Amino acid sequence: MKLTYITRVRLPSAAAQSVQILAMSKAFTHVLGINFKLISNYGETSKLDLLDRNSLNWSPIRTNSPDFIKSVKFAYITFKECLRERDVVIFTRDIAVAIASVIARRKVLYEAHSEPRSRVSSVLFSIVAKSKYFRLVCISRILADYYTKNFGLMDSNVLSVHDGVFFDDYLSVFEIGKSLLRKSLGLPNDKIVIVHTGNPSKGRLELLENILALDKENILAVHVGGSKDSFSAIEQYFKSKGIYNIELREHVSVDEVRKYQVAADVLFYAVSKDWSSYWCTSPLKIFEYMAAGSPILAAKYDSISEVLNIHNSFCFDPDSIDSFLEAWKELVPYLSKSNPRAEVAQFEAKFKYSWNKRAGIIVDFMS
Repeated sequence: MKLTYITRVRLPSAAAQSVQILAMSKAFTHVLGINFKLISNYGETSKLDLLDRNSLNWSPIRTNSPDFIKSVKFAYITFKECLRERDVVIFTRDIAVAIASVIARRKVLYEAHSEPRSRVSSVLFSIVAKSKYFRLVCISRILADYYTKNFGLMDSNVLSVHDGVFFDDYLSVFEIGKSLLRKSLGLPNDKIVIVHTGNPSKGRLELLENILALDKENILAVHVGGSKDSFSAIEQYFKSKGIYNIELREHVSVDEVRKYQVAADVLFYAVSKDWSSYWCTSPLKIFEYMAAGSPILAAKYDSISEVLNIHNSFCFDPDSIDSFLEAWKELVPYLSKSNPRAEVAQFEAKFKYSWNKRAGIIVDFMS
């Protein structure tokens, strides 16, 4: 089978969708070899280190056109690709690319990360979804259920498979050891360090106030990600509460993020319900946290509960402070000894949620 991933997303870049697309492209290359090709918009030259150009069959397209023009351009590129390759299967996150594939009578697998964002998108999806050439992959079970219920798709044409992680990327970090990692990152070895990585505005960091207030001398929270401009509201919030045992650190490289995750005593996850996709998301950081081997303190949302549970993490109801503190109380005894839940999470990251396994499942689904 020949598979071509076509996206108008700029690659490479530090954006989450760019990271996810590059990870899947690497995994598809692992599964399909020379039968996989990536066509994308050209991204940031400063981020080319994120792209393995030696092994990836990549055809970048340079365009800074408005979104509508860009969609039309990539639809045209898709149509030409379909005419050139008779037995190609198109993989995409772009509805215009999916439509062009169906018009060209080629199989297309559309990857959905949320419900349609507009009425136009919804109408276009409902049209293309009726085609015998169309298949859908969703990043969570609850999102797949949404599409089958609201668009009448048959279960056999819909695949639910969460995102993943390259576990081997953490092996060199494990070899350094937690104590040396903390020293290199400027983190104390004599405190409980809670780490949150990613977007500060989505992370509900204010929940940590309830833990940080318990022991201001011996507990430290460290957020990694974003810019100083994005920290002001968070800084003001904690200052107003008299909480100073939290540090906000700017965006660092992917390699450095892994170091913070492994160096942590606890990895924290929560997301604001103001973010429209909170209920169906499959955050990359969840699988990174699992691979890192540090205990996970995570809010229970619909799609997150498909991955995290009482066997691999310490979960809480994000709308209940009592539930949050109960999860923390349950976690604390394991801070000074091995944590069986963290071990289960790490095992699942390696064998259940690998990018390569995800790519293999998708290829089998299309075959």
